[in-house]
Amino acid sequence: MAEFQLPNYERPEPKFEVTSGPPKPNLKRLPWVWVVLFGLFGMMIASAVYESATSSKGKKALAQNPAIANKMIEMKMALSQMSKRDTKTTPLFEDEIENLLEDAKSKPEAQRMRIVLRVEDKQKPFDKDITNLLASKSESDKAFANLFLATKIDKKSAEVFLNQLDKKDLASKIADVQIREKLGDTTVRGKTFDSTPAIVFSLITMMGFLAWMIGCGVWIYYNSARRNGKLLPRGGPLSSLTLAEADRVALAAVYLFLSYLVSSLLISKQSFWFVPYLAIAITLIVLMKVPILGLQLSAKKMGIEFSRMGEKLAWGIGGLFANVPVLAFELVILSILSRFVAGGSHPASEQLLNSNDTATIAKILVLGCVVAPIWEEFLFRGLLFPAITTLTRSPLIGAILSSLMFAGIHPQGFIGILPLTTIAMMCCGLTYQTKSLVPGMILHAVNNFSIMVITIVMGNYLDGMF
Repeated sequence: MAEFQLPNYERPEPKFEVTSGPPKPNLKRLPWVWVVLFGLFGMMIASAVYESATSSKGKKALAQNPAIANKMIEMKMALSQMSKRDTKTTPLFEDEIENLLEDAKSKPEAQRMRIVLRVEDKQKPFDKDITNLLASKSESDKAFANLFLATKIDKKSAEVFLNQLDKKDLASKIADVQIREKLGDTTVRGKTFDSTPAIVFSLITMMGFLAWMIGCGVWIYYNSARRNGKLLPRGGPLSSLTLAEADRVALAAVYLFLSYLVSSLLISKQSFWFVPYLAIAITLIVLMKVPILGLQLSAKKMGIEFSRMGEKLAWGIGGLFANVPVLAFELVILSILSRFVAGGSHPASEQLLNSNDTATIAKILVLGCVVAPIWEEFLFRGLLFPAITTLTRSPLIGAILSSLMFAGIHPQGFIGILPLTTIAMMCCGLTYQTKSLVPGMILHAVNNFSIMVITIVMGNYLDGMF
């Protein structure tokens, strides 16, 4: 079988060229459009930053969502059983213990959890947590403290205290396992904590590592090809706009985004969820049919054409893998930032987590994997990227600003801006590389689909973002 190779574009590397002279006849500059555009998206980004800042109030992100925190703790408990990891030298729950510090000053549930997590990490519980529980009016809290007060406990006394615990409480469930293991029961952990989610999570992690390796290979191949004069970019769609034309392209972007925003605000009933997307479709059709103050757009000019689909598919999937090493690096940064800045989840992910309705799941998949990739690529890479590039005379600035705008309209809060911007930057790169929006749509769709599938598979054990 012949080896498949991406084509070598034998042409000088293109540049975005701006006509700096007089605009075309009857086309005057519209500088006010940029004020409206940047003001509109600036408010969206500022809203995301403000929401994160006011919702955190100095608390750790994990501590704000006890349900998610508890599910992750249960998964770690199962993982520790599978891996036989030495938690004394490599603590599993150090972050969770620290995240609970503020709540532990007044809340018994946080005190209980800190005690069992310290024990799980083979460390002595904090005396303050045990003292607070002993002073509680709750007999269950006192019993909990007594279980960990002495270094040794006999089986009869342990059974008395264990019977007083609230078995619906996760910390009490962990305490039951720890005490029974201490008394010699080696099977209680496996019976208490289901290892299936941990196994699935491990498989997903392995697949992520494989994707990371493929992504590194894609970058090596691409950089090598570029050094050898191959795979030269074709330049983005609408790459020869005048400044007056760029004003009108930006105005088209304002029309498209406002059609979604206004219809979303006006339609609050869940049964009319389709109205904003219908408004987008109508606006797109109008933009392709009706000249915008003298400028006629078309899908083909904006990079929508379906010839050489094998090549476009290769670029889209290659870009998806190339993003993985970058996002993995950012994950380390975000894990640090998440201690200080509140995060957020996409409403679609929350619906997937909380719904067992097949129709609802199908609707979310269609919106996230078909509708969103099409209209968002039209807006951000088809209109905003070339318009801002023309205005600034720089494809890099055009990519950065349009990508920040893309991140700003997503409801994941401040913590989500970095990874969303990275995904959008890759889509801009693919658009500039291929002169087409199709590879970016493919990347966007497969990225969303992957995260949604992981969210569905992991169920209540993962809180996803796309």
